[in-house]
Amino acid sequence: MTPLRVAHVHGGRQMCGVSNRILTAMRFIDRSAVESQLLLLRGGAVADKARAYNLPFHVCGPRFPGDLGAVFRMAEWLKRSAIDVLHTHTINSNFYGRLAARLVPRVTLVSTVHTFVEQAMRDTYPNHLVRAVVARQNALTGRWVKLFIATCRELEVELRASVHPSAGIRLIYNGLDLAEYPSPDSSERARARATFGIPEGIPCIGAVGRLVGIKQIPLLLEAVATLQGQVGEFRLLVAGDGPERHALERLAADIGLGRKVVFAGWIDRVREAYCAMDIYAMPSASETLSYSTMEAMAMGVVPVAFSSGGLPDLVTPETGILVDPGNRAAFADALGQLIADCTLRKSMGAAGRARIESHFEARRMAVELTAAYRSATNHTKSCVGD
Repeated sequence: MTPLRVAHVHGGRQMCGVSNRILTAMRFIDRSAVESQLLLLRGGAVADKARAYNLPFHVCGPRFPGDLGAVFRMAEWLKRSAIDVLHTHTINSNFYGRLAARLVPRVTLVSTVHTFVEQAMRDTYPNHLVRAVVARQNALTGRWVKLFIATCRELEVELRASVHPSAGIRLIYNGLDLAEYPSPDSSERARARATFGIPEGIPCIGAVGRLVGIKQIPLLLEAVATLQGQVGEFRLLVAGDGPERHALERLAADIGLGRKVVFAGWIDRVREAYCAMDIYAMPSASETLSYSTMEAMAMGVVPVAFSSGGLPDLVTPETGILVDPGNRAAFADALGQLIADCTLRKSMGAAGRARIESHFEARRMAVELTAAYRSATNHTKSCVGD
């Protein structure tokens, strides 16, 4: 059977959960069934990562905001490359990619929705008028999409209530390259803890990600502060950077955390941070299927999170603790419970690794994507999940 030619469209500036999923899919998909390429709106970290993985990519984006010439350049590239499926992943890539595909009738449009659209709009477009215009064009061009892919059940429900009835909808979970996240041995854990100044034998709570408002790191700091004097010794490791870092460092000092918290900044090899952790804190107000939580679980680190978005799809009572959204006291209590119970941490950590292996492995995601592409292009009569 002739392989389908698929192009993924992404902004390209920063590595994030979306770009991680795209690159993982491209690496693990069966190339005899699907030939994947990456179409970037700009060069940057994603192009660098694609190059490191020896994945094909092309930069063909706007030269200035609203550059409609980019639509025609992308359409020409789609024709030259004989693309069968154009797969868009973000609001910006939806705009350029969908318009370009509209100029090439042979191309089938697929869009993955990685986050809750209303929240993404508020974060990306603070101006109300601009946000309304972008939301309208996103909805209008969405009528051309043959298949929408959701990354968690709550997103799937949202899509079924909002997209055009003619579009297909499919749930495909994120997949993790487990070879990049092997379970650490005791010597590796010791080296990682030494790197971050975490003493041996003391439980370490960790958080990984951009230091921005939606991640709610102040909530985590305040929860940890309430545990002082109530549980034994512990440390907090925050790996990431962003516009809120200095404010967070001031808050940590103001509420008396002092040397209990380490702000490690951006870490290229984030696995090293997971090696130092025992508990993974996810206080975010809006997460779909969090890659960082998946990575932590693959490393045997036990998650504590709010029961919202895609986290209930990922975290079970055997693998971590979920609390009601917004319940700060319950969040702090869950952290305290795990700090105090080494046996519980070990059993949940082992169960978490097993859950990632069985449900969220990269090859599984790639197989499901292949079936989805063939269904959308009518290469098969149906596929699993329809």
